[in-house]
Parts: sequence; structure tokens; C-alpha cells
Amino acid sequence: MTKINLSRRVMDVLHQSGYKNEYFISDFEYFEILEKYEKFGFNLPDSVKEVLRVFGGRKIIYDNDSIPSRDASYEMDFSLNSVLGKLKKKII
Repeated sequence: MTKINLSRRVMDVLHQSGYKNEYFISDFEYFEILEKYEKFGFNLPDSVKEVLRVFGGRKIIYDNDSIPSRDASYEMDFSLNSVLGKLKKKII
């Protein structure tokens, strides 16, 4: 596995989402996610695999104060149901 250097900003976002010091998902989760993508015929490039190593299966909620009038947090959902759920429904 290649070493992935996370920026300070990415680490801050992970902290806000409750993933303190757990920057990477477990090997089991990672390979399970890759297996599901392969099952649906996706050949993921290494750069996407690196992103999955950090965000795969997680729901990220954070604030960055980039828009002063924004009162809601940003949310990114990388759970497999969110990512592959629509595809599964179309195939079935």
C-alpha cells in the first residue's frame, strides 16, 4: 500500500466528523469496498483508491466558514448505499 500524505485541512475535517486519529479505514473495510466496486464493473484508478482509503464508507460533516451567511454544515456521504445504491436499483 502506498503511503498517503494527508493535508492539515483534511485532518481537520476528519476531526470535525469524529474521526480523531482514525485517518484511514481498516484494511477489511477498504477491500470490502473495492470488491463491491469491482462487482459492479468499476475499474478504479489509484487516485480514487487513495480517496477511498480515507473516506470510504464514512459520512463527513464539517464547517469551514467559507460562506459567512451559511448556517448549515457541509455534508459528504461516502457510504456505499449513497454511492452505489442508485446503481443497484437500476441493475436489479
